[in-house]
Amino acid sequence: MTCCDISATTKPPSIAKVTALSVYEEFFLQGDEELAIDESSKIPEMMNRHACNIPNQQIGFINFIANTAYKNLVAFFPQLKRLIFIDLFISLITL
Repeated sequence: MTCCDISATTKPPSIAKVTALSVYEEFFLQGDEELAIDESSKIPEMMNRHACNIPNQQIGFINFIANTAYKNLVAFFPQLKRLIFIDLFISLITL
């Protein structure tokens, strides 16, 4: 995974939301397929359309995945710090 792969978290909230919902629909389809094969399957919450709390999942993703990736990117390119982290903060407060 690269910062490019998760860049939607730094886009305006309307774009970030559409992207996130698209990704979750893909996750849910995977979960649906796994349940169709074996109804007793334990699927992760993010793949369970009936149990997933998308805002909470997104907060966790931004805090632990995106934030870590961007901190590492900023270590190499310090001039990006203000741009990246302001956008991440806006994404978090608009969930």
